Amino acid sequence: MRSGGRATLILLTLSAVMLAGLTWHLNQRHQEQERLYRQLTWSLRRPDEGERLTSAQRAYLQGDFVESLRQLGKPSSTADKELQTSLFLCILFDLPWPQQLLASAQLESSSGGRPRLLARVVQSGYAGESDRVRLDLLGWNGQRLEDLKPELKSTSSLGKNDDWATLEDLTTVHLDRKDTKQSQLWVAGKTRSGRSRLEVVYGFSRWQRWVLVTDKPARRHTDKVFVSGSQAYKLVDDEWIEVR
Repeated sequence: MRSGGRATLILLTLSAVMLAGLTWHLNQRHQEQERLYRQLTWSLRRPDEGERLTSAQRAYLQGDFVESLRQLGKPSSTADKELQTSLFLCILFDLPWPQQLLASAQLESSSGGRPRLLARVVQSGYAGESDRVRLDLLGWNGQRLEDLKPELKSTSSLGKNDDWATLEDLTTVHLDRKDTKQSQLWVAGKTRSGRSRLEVVYGFSRWQRWVLVTDKPARRHTDKVFVSGSQAYKLVDDEWIEVR
Protein backbone atom coordinates (compact mmCIF):
# COMPACT_ATOMS: atom_id res chain seq x y z
CA MET A 1 0.00 0.00 0.00
CA ARG A 2 2.81 2.32 0.94
CA SER A 3 4.59 1.74 -2.35
CA GLY A 4 1.32 2.23 -4.21
CA GLY A 5 0.69 5.47 -2.36
CA ARG A 6 4.15 6.75 -3.18
CA ALA A 7 3.64 5.89 -6.84
CA THR A 8 0.35 7.72 -6.89
CA LEU A 9 1.95 10.72 -5.22
CA ILE A 10 4.76 10.74 -7.81
CA LEU A 11 2.26 10.56 -10.65
CA LEU A 12 0.23 13.40 -9.17
CA THR A 13 3.39 15.47 -8.72
CA LEU A 14 4.51 14.82 -12.30
CA SER A 15 1.04 15.68 -13.59
CA ALA A 16 1.09 18.93 -11.62
CA VAL A 17 4.54 19.80 -12.96
CA MET A 18 3.50 18.97 -16.55
CA LEU A 19 0.29 20.98 -16.16
CA ALA A 20 2.23 23.93 -14.77
CA GLY A 21 4.71 23.68 -17.63
CA LEU A 22 1.95 23.51 -20.21
CA THR A 23 0.20 26.48 -18.62
CA TRP A 24 3.46 28.48 -18.66
CA HIS A 25 4.10 27.53 -22.30
CA LEU A 26 0.60 28.55 -23.40
CA ASN A 27 0.89 31.79 -21.46
CA GLN A 28 4.24 32.56 -23.12
CA ARG A 29 2.79 31.76 -26.53
CA HIS A 30 -0.19 33.99 -25.87
CA GLN A 31 2.09 36.83 -24.76
CA GLU A 32 4.26 36.38 -27.87
CA GLN A 33 1.22 36.45 -30.15
CA GLU A 34 -0.06 39.54 -28.38
CA ARG A 35 3.36 41.22 -28.70
CA LEU A 36 3.49 40.42 -32.42
CA TYR A 37 -0.03 41.68 -32.98
CA ARG A 38 0.72 44.94 -31.18
CA GLN A 39 3.91 45.34 -33.19
CA LEU A 40 1.98 44.93 -36.43
CA THR A 41 -0.74 47.34 -35.41
CA TRP A 42 1.93 49.81 -34.34
CA SER A 43 3.16 49.81 -37.94
CA LEU A 44 -0.27 51.17 -38.81
CA ARG A 45 0.17 54.03 -36.30
CA ARG A 46 -2.69 52.50 -34.24
CA PRO A 47 -1.03 50.65 -31.33
CA ASP A 48 -4.14 50.63 -29.14
CA GLU A 49 -6.83 50.01 -31.74
CA GLY A 50 -6.03 46.47 -32.85
CA GLU A 51 -9.62 45.35 -32.31
CA ARG A 52 -10.98 48.08 -34.62
CA LEU A 53 -8.89 47.46 -37.71
CA THR A 54 -10.51 48.16 -41.08
CA SER A 55 -10.72 45.53 -43.81
CA ALA A 56 -7.87 47.29 -45.64
CA GLN A 57 -5.67 47.20 -42.55
CA ARG A 58 -6.44 43.53 -41.91
CA ALA A 59 -5.53 42.64 -45.50
CA TYR A 60 -2.30 44.59 -45.09
CA LEU A 61 -1.39 42.68 -41.93
CA GLN A 62 -2.10 39.40 -43.74
CA GLY A 63 0.28 40.38 -46.55
CA ASP A 64 -2.42 40.76 -49.21
CA PHE A 65 -1.29 44.17 -50.45
CA VAL A 66 -3.39 44.30 -53.62
CA GLU A 67 -6.59 43.44 -51.75
CA SER A 68 -5.70 46.02 -49.10
CA LEU A 69 -5.38 48.70 -51.81
CA ARG A 70 -8.70 47.62 -53.28
CA GLN A 71 -10.42 47.81 -49.89
CA LEU A 72 -8.75 51.14 -49.12
CA GLY A 73 -10.14 52.85 -52.22
CA LYS A 74 -9.42 56.56 -52.37
CA PRO A 75 -7.80 57.48 -49.04
CA SER A 76 -9.24 60.45 -47.19
CA SER A 77 -7.60 60.42 -43.76
CA THR A 78 -3.91 60.85 -42.97
CA ALA A 79 -3.72 57.29 -41.66
CA ASP A 80 -5.20 55.89 -44.89
CA LYS A 81 -2.78 57.92 -47.00
CA GLU A 82 0.13 56.59 -44.94
CA LEU A 83 -1.20 53.06 -45.41
CA GLN A 84 -1.47 53.57 -49.17
CA THR A 85 2.14 54.79 -49.29
CA SER A 86 3.27 51.71 -47.37
CA LEU A 87 1.27 49.40 -49.64
CA PHE A 88 2.84 50.72 -52.84
CA LEU A 89 6.30 50.27 -51.30
CA CYS A 90 5.41 46.73 -50.19
CA ILE A 91 4.35 45.85 -53.74
CA LEU A 92 7.61 47.20 -55.15
CA PHE A 93 9.67 45.17 -52.66
CA ASP A 94 7.56 42.01 -53.06
CA LEU A 95 10.02 39.88 -55.05
CA PRO A 96 10.82 36.18 -54.79
CA TRP A 97 14.27 35.23 -53.51
CA PRO A 98 17.00 35.74 -54.70
CA GLN A 99 15.80 38.71 -56.76
CA GLN A 100 16.86 42.12 -55.47
CA LEU A 101 15.34 45.56 -55.83
CA LEU A 102 18.00 48.06 -56.92
CA ALA A 103 15.87 51.18 -57.45
CA SER A 104 12.24 52.22 -57.74
CA ALA A 105 10.04 55.15 -58.73
CA GLN A 106 6.34 55.98 -58.90
CA LEU A 107 4.23 58.22 -61.13
CA GLU A 108 0.73 59.36 -60.26
CA SER A 109 -2.29 58.40 -62.33
CA SER A 110 -3.80 60.98 -64.66
CA SER A 111 -7.30 62.38 -65.05
CA GLY A 112 -7.33 60.91 -68.56
CA GLY A 113 -7.43 57.38 -67.22
CA ARG A 114 -3.72 56.62 -67.17
CA PRO A 115 -3.04 54.22 -64.24
CA ARG A 116 -0.53 54.86 -61.49
CA LEU A 117 2.91 53.65 -62.53
CA LEU A 118 5.17 51.62 -60.24
CA ALA A 119 8.65 51.10 -61.69
CA ARG A 120 11.43 48.98 -60.25
CA VAL A 121 14.90 47.90 -61.31
CA VAL A 122 15.50 44.26 -60.46
CA GLN A 123 18.60 42.07 -60.38
CA SER A 124 17.89 38.33 -60.61
CA GLY A 125 20.44 37.46 -57.90
CA TYR A 126 22.06 34.72 -59.98
CA ALA A 127 25.78 34.95 -60.70
CA GLY A 128 25.33 34.11 -64.38
CA GLU A 129 23.03 37.13 -64.85
CA SER A 130 25.07 39.77 -63.03
CA ASP A 131 25.62 41.64 -66.32
CA ARG A 132 21.95 42.49 -66.79
CA VAL A 133 19.03 44.04 -64.94
CA ARG A 134 15.29 44.13 -65.52
CA LEU A 135 12.90 47.07 -65.56
CA ASP A 136 9.45 46.16 -64.25
CA LEU A 137 6.53 48.48 -64.99
CA LEU A 138 3.40 47.86 -62.92
CA GLY A 139 0.11 49.71 -63.25
CA TRP A 140 -2.53 50.27 -60.56
CA ASN A 141 -5.91 51.51 -61.81
CA GLY A 142 -7.68 51.46 -58.44
CA GLN A 143 -8.96 47.89 -58.74
CA ARG A 144 -6.19 45.68 -60.04
CA LEU A 145 -2.43 45.53 -60.48
CA GLU A 146 -1.06 44.54 -63.87
CA ASP A 147 2.25 44.17 -65.66
CA LEU A 148 2.44 47.02 -68.14
CA LYS A 149 3.70 46.59 -71.67
CA PRO A 150 3.66 50.18 -72.99
CA GLU A 151 3.63 50.77 -76.72
CA LEU A 152 7.21 51.08 -77.96
CA LYS A 153 8.30 54.23 -79.79
CA SER A 154 11.92 53.70 -80.79
CA THR A 155 14.13 55.95 -82.91
CA SER A 156 16.05 52.90 -84.15
CA SER A 157 15.80 49.13 -84.09
CA LEU A 158 16.98 47.40 -80.92
CA GLY A 159 19.62 44.70 -81.22
CA LYS A 160 19.69 41.47 -79.23
CA ASN A 161 22.35 42.93 -76.90
CA ASP A 162 20.59 46.25 -76.41
CA ASP A 163 18.71 45.09 -73.33
CA TRP A 164 19.65 46.60 -69.97
CA ALA A 165 23.05 45.82 -68.44
CA THR A 166 22.95 48.55 -65.81
CA LEU A 167 20.49 51.27 -64.90
CA GLU A 168 22.11 54.44 -63.66
CA ASP A 169 19.22 56.90 -63.48
CA LEU A 170 15.56 56.39 -62.61
CA THR A 171 13.93 59.79 -62.18
CA THR A 172 10.58 61.51 -62.43
CA VAL A 173 10.78 64.35 -64.97
CA HIS A 174 8.52 66.98 -66.56
CA LEU A 175 9.27 67.21 -70.26
CA ASP A 176 5.93 68.48 -71.56
CA ARG A 177 5.99 72.22 -70.90
CA LYS A 178 2.33 72.59 -71.88
CA ASP A 179 1.33 70.51 -68.87
CA THR A 180 3.84 70.87 -66.04
CA LYS A 181 1.76 68.60 -63.77
CA GLN A 182 2.04 65.68 -66.17
CA SER A 183 5.13 63.67 -65.27
CA GLN A 184 7.23 61.14 -67.15
CA LEU A 185 9.76 58.51 -66.10
CA TRP A 186 13.38 59.00 -67.19
CA VAL A 187 15.39 55.76 -67.33
CA ALA A 188 19.04 55.83 -68.38
CA GLY A 189 21.87 53.32 -68.33
CA LYS A 190 24.02 50.97 -70.40
CA THR A 191 23.15 48.07 -72.67
CA ARG A 192 24.93 44.73 -72.80
CA SER A 193 26.53 45.86 -76.06
CA GLY A 194 28.15 48.76 -74.17
CA ARG A 195 26.00 51.51 -75.69
CA SER A 196 23.98 54.13 -73.83
CA ARG A 197 20.27 53.58 -73.55
CA LEU A 198 17.58 56.10 -72.66
CA GLU A 199 13.97 55.20 -72.09
CA VAL A 200 11.20 57.71 -71.33
CA VAL A 201 7.86 56.32 -70.14
CA TYR A 202 5.14 58.87 -70.87
CA GLY A 203 1.55 59.35 -71.96
CA PHE A 204 -1.74 61.14 -71.27
CA SER A 205 -4.36 58.37 -71.31
CA ARG A 206 -2.04 55.35 -71.57
CA TRP A 207 1.62 54.65 -70.96
CA GLN A 208 4.07 54.60 -73.87
CA ARG A 209 7.85 54.07 -74.11
CA TRP A 210 10.30 56.13 -76.11
CA VAL A 211 13.64 54.35 -76.44
CA LEU A 212 16.92 55.80 -77.67
CA VAL A 213 20.14 53.77 -78.01
CA THR A 214 23.23 55.82 -78.84
CA ASP A 215 27.02 55.70 -78.62
CA LYS A 216 27.10 58.65 -76.22
CA PRO A 217 24.72 59.29 -73.31
CA ALA A 218 21.76 61.54 -74.04
CA ARG A 219 21.35 64.54 -71.77
CA ARG A 220 18.35 66.52 -70.62
CA HIS A 221 18.08 70.30 -70.65
CA THR A 222 14.73 71.88 -69.69
CA ASP A 223 12.22 70.20 -72.02
CA LYS A 224 14.66 68.88 -74.64
CA VAL A 225 16.64 65.67 -74.93
CA PHE A 226 20.01 66.20 -76.60
CA VAL A 227 21.77 63.29 -78.26
CA SER A 228 24.91 64.63 -79.92
CA GLY A 229 25.86 67.94 -81.41
CA SER A 230 22.71 69.87 -82.29
CA GLN A 231 20.43 66.84 -82.56
CA ALA A 232 17.62 67.05 -80.02
CA TYR A 233 14.13 65.73 -79.37
CA LYS A 234 11.11 67.27 -77.71
CA LEU A 235 7.84 65.88 -76.35
CA VAL A 236 4.89 67.79 -77.81
CA ASP A 237 1.25 66.73 -77.40
CA ASP A 238 2.19 63.17 -76.48
CA GLU A 239 4.48 62.79 -79.50
CA TRP A 240 8.26 63.07 -79.92
CA ILE A 241 9.61 65.40 -82.59
CA GLU A 242 13.16 66.13 -83.64
CA VAL A 243 14.22 69.74 -83.24
CA ARG A 244 17.34 71.74 -84.06
